Amino acid sequence: MQKLPLVKKEDDYPCTKLPQPSDNGYLFKVSCWKKRINVEFFHALTDGTGAQNFLQELVFHYIAILHPEIEQFAEGYLGNDTSLNREDSFFKNYKTPPHKDSVSLNNKPKSVQLTSEQMEEKKTLKKPYTEIYHCVGEEISYPRFSVIHGFFSLTKLKELAKKEEATINQYLTAIYIWCLYSDQLAQGYSTKEIVIAIPVNLRPWFHSITTKNFFVMAFATFLPTKEEHTFKDILLAVQQSLANEIAKERFESTLSFNVSNEKSILKALVPLRLKNIGIRFIYKHTAQNTTSTASNFGSLKIPEKFRPYITSFCGILPVSYKQPIRVVFSSYQDIFCVTFSSVLESTLIQQKFFSFMSIHNIAVTIETNGEYNGSM
Repeated sequence: MQKLPLVKKEDDYPCTKLPQPSDNGYLFKVSCWKKRINVEFFHALTDGTGAQNFLQELVFHYIAILHPEIEQFAEGYLGNDTSLNREDSFFKNYKTPPHKDSVSLNNKPKSVQLTSEQMEEKKTLKKPYTEIYHCVGEEISYPRFSVIHGFFSLTKLKELAKKEEATINQYLTAIYIWCLYSDQLAQGYSTKEIVIAIPVNLRPWFHSITTKNFFVMAFATFLPTKEEHTFKDILLAVQQSLANEIAKERFESTLSFNVSNEKSILKALVPLRLKNIGIRFIYKHTAQNTTSTASNFGSLKIPEKFRPYITSFCGILPVSYKQPIRVVFSSYQDIFCVTFSSVLESTLIQQKFFSFMSIHNIAVTIETNGEYNGSM
């Protein structure tokens, strides 16, 4: 019989490596500190949605054991919203793309001669190369890891976003880019593009309840084109870029591209060692084309009987190559949480973000793990 995963007292920094032998071979670890329960996952196991569902079920069982008066604990019991579905939703929703060389017999390809004006127009449509902005600065050494949470009212955040005719995700992403843009200006790099990777949960789009990874990346972008930009300029750029990115047609196209690569017989014959080298190359190339990642974990939905025992919910992203700072948005009831994870010594970006909220009359409560220099 396989041993159960271990539960330990939190005694290390979050987002450190997960050595399998330390937790009976599981690709996740559970820890606790005072009134907080933590679960960390190796990303190959699941995505943010799957991790959130696991944590939720874990907390329900803990409360049921601690308070039998509100819930009679039963071993093996799972909540109504907890799924054990392990389907590969990428393959399930894959559609074979039309062969690029297929031609209808009734529609033979015709040669087309472009005019000089059309050739010139085609050249102008090509996107020019732009340099991507990356945060730089002194870094704290591994395994030290800075975590800063900011808690404030979800209701007030909704009011602010509504005034700007924006969604919460658009609004918060624009604030984050505004802070990065300000940091860029301070360093004199005013022409570099800021690109924020945003994981999009595909389950609602394809009616999936899988616990396996099922997401794609969308990208919010802002390219400075003049000496100084306003926050509204940035918000408009975010809205326009995400409008093009977040659409089912694009998701279907991405699914087809990714799965067709995976199904390729030629690629299947490539030795694993060479595949790993290729994956590392693609990973670094992708990282070089993004500034940071902003993930919205959404709102934690808790049955009413459990609500008095839960005060907040937060997510933490590990940093990565070329992304020394990342951010997660999450909420529980009327408490919204913005969590920055960083290995940078400076906290100017985090300070700018929460100062923006305060200037707009939103009171922010800050919590940190103390791994930073200066004051917040």
